[in-house]
Amino acid sequence: MTVLLCLVFVALPRFDRHDTDFMETSLVGRGADGSVSLGDAPEYCNMVRFFRGEMGQQAMTTPFAYRPAVPFLASVLPIKDPMTALNVINLASLALAMLLLHGAMRASGYGFWSAVVGDLIFAISFPVFYYGTIGLVDPVAVTVIAGALYGLYRQRWGFVCGCVLVGAFVKETTVIVLPVAFMHLVVTRPPKGWLKLLAVVVAYVVPTILVRAVLDDLPSYEWRPSLGYLQQNLRVRALAAMGLSFGLPGLGFMLWLAGRRFRGVAMNPAVWAPMMMGVVCGIGLTAFAFVAAYADGRFLWLSSVFSIPFCLDVLGYFSKDRTIERDSVEIATR
Repeated sequence: MTVLLCLVFVALPRFDRHDTDFMETSLVGRGADGSVSLGDAPEYCNMVRFFRGEMGQQAMTTPFAYRPAVPFLASVLPIKDPMTALNVINLASLALAMLLLHGAMRASGYGFWSAVVGDLIFAISFPVFYYGTIGLVDPVAVTVIAGALYGLYRQRWGFVCGCVLVGAFVKETTVIVLPVAFMHLVVTRPPKGWLKLLAVVVAYVVPTILVRAVLDDLPSYEWRPSLGYLQQNLRVRALAAMGLSFGLPGLGFMLWLAGRRFRGVAMNPAVWAPMMMGVVCGIGLTAFAFVAAYADGRFLWLSSVFSIPFCLDVLGYFSKDRTIERDSVEIATR
């Protein structure tokens, strides 16, 4: 309960973009007219209005229209304001993500209190504060990834496929689960592993194609690299947000790589291989966004989630007895 309260305390200051004057002047971007930028939030709010029948399909634009799950859920809530409805879902999803990550840490070999430390690392973080409740869909994408990790380490492939299927309707960045699942199968080599991987791929590809087919009358959107995007993304605020989003987990990951003495439970290949794949893919998405989209810290938020086990190992090294419980390792390797 204390950890959950910490998460709520961190996420609430920006709820519905009720930023203080200091936040608006130092942390928030500006539009071309000098007004405070709401980023992608107005697009998702319009989608909520569309699902409520308040606006026509012309109100939706791509690629935001390819992400219908969260706006649809927000549209059925008995909350009039679309932004508030979105953020109620986002706050609830962050709490669920923390619980799922706790389960994933326990299943991958960390003891209860070590997993609680992982919960705190997730909850008391810059991305939860900055992106958690401002009308985006990224918190739900993080929840989907946390759920997929839980399913992987519990060997519940139906649950993994369900998470991936939902993720395809949430945001395309959840594709990161596919290479993570592939690496997990390579290391653990379960019976009929290729069938399980095929099921995960199908669970992502089919809804992705379906959404685009349904919305074929909207202008299609492709992420094409250009020098203009690179110049646009070389902003001090964006670079700072990326560094802060990578945060303590990212620092722990780099220390874990740099010194063998820091390596504990994550030395288990069933832990480090999939998690490292997730970190690398998150960094890769960030690099691609630099030249093909609007880049900020949200992509590195994904990397930071996968970095938590490495951070736990490093913190375990510096703890008083330098030990981390290993009561669930057999689950991750069977």
